[in-house]
Amino acid sequence: MNIPDSSNRLQASTEPAPSKPADVAARQPKAVEQAAQVAVQQQQAPRKVEAPERPVYSRAPEVAEFVAHLREVSEIRSDVISAVRKLLAAGQYDTREAAEEAAKRLLGQD
Repeated sequence: MNIPDSSNRLQASTEPAPSKPADVAARQPKAVEQAAQVAVQQQQAPRKVEAPERPVYSRAPEVAEFVAHLREVSEIRSDVISAVRKLLAAGQYDTREAAEEAAKRLLGQD
């Protein structure tokens, strides 16, 4: 059995005792005042805001032309409608499978 040696015990700290609450309270208003002054200075300081440089896109005119063309295009594809009408007239979709598939798509079950 080992018995601890009493000489290994911690010695009492030589650090000064913490400040009294009255000392802390006396220093707080000065610190608060200094912090407020710094905040006011930061708010009053002129801010220089620079816009980031934007790269120039060399194909911008082509893109603008393409967008203008897209705005002119109709959302209704008359060529597709015409082709489907021909297939319907020819009886291409007169099958049970085609009817079931159409019904599923109409009901949102595709």
